Amino acid sequence: IFITHWSKNEQKRGDIKIMNVKYKLLSNSTHNLCSLIEIESSARKWHCVRLFASIMLYSPILGDNYHGSRVQEIMGTWMKVNTFSESCLNMPKINRQLLELLKLTPRQQEIIPVHLHLRSIHLLSFGKKHEDIVLEAPL
Repeated sequence: IFITHWSKNEQKRGDIKIMNVKYKLLSNSTHNLCSLIEIESSARKWHCVRLFASIMLYSPILGDNYHGSRVQEIMGTWMKVNTFSESCLNMPKINRQLLELLKLTPRQQEIIPVHLHLRSIHLLSFGKKHEDIVLEAPL
């Protein structure tokens, strides 16, 4: 669950974990069917980034069959869906035009891999020397 307001007591008790996120829209597709977004997060687990993109940005990561259905297009408007509803358990429905551009049928959409590129990873206190290491991958 993502919240934007919390009390100091919740923070002291450890009821919440703070995740700092910066994001930037890099590019939009020609038909506005998908976007390239750069997300920088303080979270150590990559599912947090997938969940943030889906719930907070209303832009699920292409190929994310687990968190992608938490927002759905209903009557032309993107809306958050209750996590416990049955429709949230289904695979996300990818726009028909986008599937055509990818040369896929609706039945083949499950073969789309998660389009998430971890550009850099920070390993804190790594190894016997407990040094901080930053690994960066080229784009």
